[in-house]
Amino acid sequence: MNSVNQSVGILAAGLYVPPTRLSNDDVEEIVTNYDAAVSGRSLDAWTQDRYGITSRAISDELPSEMMAKAIRRAAVQAGISLDEIDFLIVNTAFGDYSQPTTATEVQKRLGLKEGVFALEINMPCSGAIYTSVLASSLLQTGGYRYGVVAGAEKMHRLVDMQDFRTAALFGDGAGAFVLGPEAPWQIKKHKLWSCGEEGQDHDFALSMLGGRAVYPTSEQTIEKGYHQFRMQGKKVQAFAEQAIGQIIDHVEQSWGISLDSFDAIIPHQASKNIVQKAFSARGISESNVRYTLDKYGNTSAASIYITMADSWSSLEMANRILMCGFGGGLNWGAILLEQRKSSS
Repeated sequence: MNSVNQSVGILAAGLYVPPTRLSNDDVEEIVTNYDAAVSGRSLDAWTQDRYGITSRAISDELPSEMMAKAIRRAAVQAGISLDEIDFLIVNTAFGDYSQPTTATEVQKRLGLKEGVFALEINMPCSGAIYTSVLASSLLQTGGYRYGVVAGAEKMHRLVDMQDFRTAALFGDGAGAFVLGPEAPWQIKKHKLWSCGEEGQDHDFALSMLGGRAVYPTSEQTIEKGYHQFRMQGKKVQAFAEQAIGQIIDHVEQSWGISLDSFDAIIPHQASKNIVQKAFSARGISESNVRYTLDKYGNTSAASIYITMADSWSSLEMANRILMCGFGGGLNWGAILLEQRKSSS
């Protein structure tokens, strides 16, 4: 389904970013495999050039705690009480537990009314797109009025903080949307795409192998680092650039909309270099692309929510927004948002 028939959309966006920050210089003191003398520049210079990041947040809080804070802020902005929420959909790759779900933990923290349902998807980097499409579909059935979607990650506990490539890239945080009728930003079109990645185990571009059916937790899996998040940089970059190209093609060819007509483009905050290179390859200006990874890093499941919330006040005069995400699986998704026209 590419078009949304009823006027539902995003009423408000909220974010929560922990107060504790790590600068690039702080990261250089932690990692063990970066030698500024050999590279000829500081890790700060390398990270800003490679990723476009100057700092990132780290948290002692659980993903469910961070999500609950982001949801409360989004609800206040939407002008609704928590008692008015009809359902909750969260996305996270690495929640509080494997079971119980992080979704029900968030529900418990918020004290949502009896009858509210909470579900969870594992679709981190493009999850804000998938949760928003699911929520809008549910709202169109007529059985619900307000839905909340949220994402969070506690990345610094999952990546190898001794490795400068991952320690410098990721950050912690959470974000949320409230969806409902008469929203300022209406979901007009969407596209979801996924394809099982070829290969297995160590061939995957993004993975955390341990603790599940293939590799149940054991001394051996811990020794091999299977409990840590792994990233193959070249594969990730190749797919991200391909995915952005596919999104651009779909928007321009299937939707018939020029990318230059968007007042704002809010992508998953993977790496500034990746986004810039993909747009440049198509000869498209990225002047309307919104970034937050410079101050928050790549927050994975939270990044699109955070960037939308961070940009919210500056979007009042905008007419059209493209939100898009891409990540492990492999998958990508895109949503066309349009400003609701006044009925007067």
